Amino acid sequence: MAEGILTIAEQRDGDIRKISYEIVSEGRRLADSLGQGLTAVLLGSNIKDKAATLGHYGADKVVVADDPRLGTYTTDAYVSVIEQIVKAADPAILLLGASFQGKDLSARLAARLGVGMAQDCTAFSIENGNLVAIRPIYAGKAYAKLTYKDSCPQMATARPNVMTMNEPDTSKAAEVV
Repeated sequence: MAEGILTIAEQRDGDIRKISYEIVSEGRRLADSLGQGLTAVLLGSNIKDKAATLGHYGADKVVVADDPRLGTYTTDAYVSVIEQIVKAADPAILLLGASFQGKDLSARLAARLGVGMAQDCTAFSIENGNLVAIRPIYAGKAYAKLTYKDSCPQMATARPNVMTMNEPDTSKAAEVV
């Protein structure tokens, strides 16, 4: 049975991007409201040393795929690796950033997983154990409330610079796998 929240962190040139910390922070809030764990996924080359910082923002566990072939983002390589991780972890909710990379990755990943996805969300909540996503429509003149039923993972992307980022707590450590 699907359980927990999985977030996909982004890096560029070995530096974890701000959207990753925003998504982990939001994932922590959702995981706490569900009473479940939060796992972050980080792909790249020579990136394992930086993975622990995701724990400072709320990740309980960080799954790292550290390989020279993942140093530069390519859709096919990243989707293949993340698809395997998602299928093994079986999360209830999967969150990504709605950055250029996140939008490219999330569309292909949703198709591979056979699930729907809410794109470019500005808020999330949990109702009756399911993810609720708020996203702008009509060029931002209105907002849609999207709810999920009976699909896992419940997948969404979050607009950058909208989610509240937790203050880093260096006393918190994530298990790095």
